[in-house]
Amino acid sequence: MASTQFSTDSTPDLRGPILIGIGLATVLAAQLYATIPLASAMAVIGLGATLTLFARQQHELVIQFNLLIYAAIVSFTIGSQFYPSANFVVLIDAAAALVILFRAFKTTLAQN
Repeated sequence: MASTQFSTDSTPDLRGPILIGIGLATVLAAQLYATIPLASAMAVIGLGATLTLFARQQHELVIQFNLLIYAAIVSFTIGSQFYPSANFVVLIDAAAALVILFRAFKTTLAQN
């Protein structure tokens, strides 16, 4: 039986999974409190997924497709928040979500 050796000198990059956890916790909290905006939480999940794909050294096309999907999800979330009422909190949440998505796109471009 062959033994598998794990390197102990490098620590795993946990930024992606931590961001995914924060985003999912926000989404779950929004189920209890309807006033919590969701667009930035979805963008944080998208950024975390992008960083996780980079850590696992996935193919560039997979990472770009991931960003495309999360950009669509965030845009639908922004649209659904603006439909019932457009207030200052929703506007700030939409701006924050766009900044987070641009950060994910910038990360993708910097890695290539």
